[in-house]
Amino acid sequence: MAPLRDAASYGKPKPKVVLPPVVKGDLTGKTVIVTGANIGLGFEAAKHFATMNPAQLIIVCRSMEKAQASIKQIEKETGYKNAEPMVLDLGKWSSISEHWTVIDILVENAAVGIPGNYVPTEDGWESIGAAFSASISSDAYLLNIMLVRKLAEHLPQNVVPVTLSPGFCVSGLRRWAVGEVAEQFKKMEDESAYTSEEGSRHIIYSAIGGKDEELRGAFMSYLEPAEISAWMLKVEMIELFGKLDDRIPGIVAQYLKA
Repeated sequence: MAPLRDAASYGKPKPKVVLPPVVKGDLTGKTVIVTGANIGLGFEAAKHFATMNPAQLIIVCRSMEKAQASIKQIEKETGYKNAEPMVLDLGKWSSISEHWTVIDILVENAAVGIPGNYVPTEDGWESIGAAFSASISSDAYLLNIMLVRKLAEHLPQNVVPVTLSPGFCVSGLRRWAVGEVAEQFKKMEDESAYTSEEGSRHIIYSAIGGKDEELRGAFMSYLEPAEISAWMLKVEMIELFGKLDDRIPGIVAQYLKA
């Protein structure tokens, strides 16, 4: 299995490997939701899903204009006509309101690439750029892996939580960069980056390509479950969630209930 080293090597892309073609499936009658589906890996994943004939493909963006533009392009490239737009801005609690009775596949794709300046959200919360500028990005990635493993223990068997690393990909994530920083990113992309379409293959595989018992609680890297470090499996690390709940009573239960 692939080693768990993506967070540790953040900023140092690994050499590219040849990825297998995207997996295909029949999604007839299924409802698929993809967030951040107007650009990059989210958009490419949405296009792949569209070719599999889902009953509903929900394109989630931060603005209706972006969602509608994405739907128009998906229809043009795939011929799929059942995509629907949804506006969702995680910086606005009021936008988190719509729901479906049944969701078969939920791709919570999102990424942001901005300078580390302090920029509050509309509701006054610290933005991701400010938080990551405090050098906690590796902690966030680690907690993401641990959270998915914990969710797998509590969620019903028919719900399969997965997290993944698509590798270093070309996308609009670095469009803010200018000058020397932009030149450095361009050099890195030319040397070792995957295309957005190649990156989206990881999303599709994690959604439909593997067996549930293989994917449940897994951190996927290079289309297979990554080996989890021994220290993460220790009781002390697992008890971290209990310590978190001690500091913020009810936070774990509240999250799982939501």
